[in-house]
Amino acid sequence: MLKRKNRMALRVAALLSLALAPGAAFAQPPEVVQIANPLAQRLETRLKTGRDFGDWTAYRNKRTGKGQYSLAATTAVGPDGTPAMLLISCVESQPAVSVIFDGEGKIMPGLTRIELQLDNHPASGNLAAPLMGRDAVGIFDVRAFLLVQDMTKSRTMEVSLPGQEHSWRFGVEGLVDAIEYMQDQCRLSYQINIVQSELAQVQMQLRLKGYDMPATGLMDDQMKSATRAFQKKFGLPETGRLDQRTYDLMLHVINE
Repeated sequence: MLKRKNRMALRVAALLSLALAPGAAFAQPPEVVQIANPLAQRLETRLKTGRDFGDWTAYRNKRTGKGQYSLAATTAVGPDGTPAMLLISCVESQPAVSVIFDGEGKIMPGLTRIELQLDNHPASGNLAAPLMGRDAVGIFDVRAFLLVQDMTKSRTMEVSLPGQEHSWRFGVEGLVDAIEYMQDQCRLSYQINIVQSELAQVQMQLRLKGYDMPATGLMDDQMKSATRAFQKKFGLPETGRLDQRTYDLMLHVINE
């Protein structure tokens, strides 16, 4: 298991290194934390051409299949003054959540204990694998996907590396919009994971309850408009997207 995770970590880091032009200078808004870690700097060369969504800056490339990747990152400074980047990446359909920081310039040894809290509540995933870049660890595959789902419902995420005596508190608001912009192949969006047949059934049941809904199973403009109306009725943010809170409420209405 350890060898598999390390191979995956190395592959993700290698793909990022190949995709990003090393050595390029980057400009940042004043409020963004300056990080000296070379891997973080290479990522910044792409993120500077991305878009801001709340606490996040997101970037997507135009490739599909091999070489496709998308990124979203936010930064923080720990109590000891150590800056770090929290990165969500999707590289050729492989999701990862990584922490890249200014440390002692060491490759992390094996699986590393990592403590995560979302809005002061413990989160899933307490082991991280080293990345090829120094002072960088990542969580991959299913655990990364589940962690991102929890992050989309949170405002802050606290990350601690007990063995390194480092901790950071990241703002994570705006992640839903960042993921939508990424247009990733990792299916990180909650809405993407609702299959058409299931959505069509939900739409039909809501129509029977008197809601003005299409019954196509598609998240088209008509459904987005209907979703906004539903969200407005129940006092939810009127985004027109099927985030988990909206979808759970639709299921609750159906089962009343």
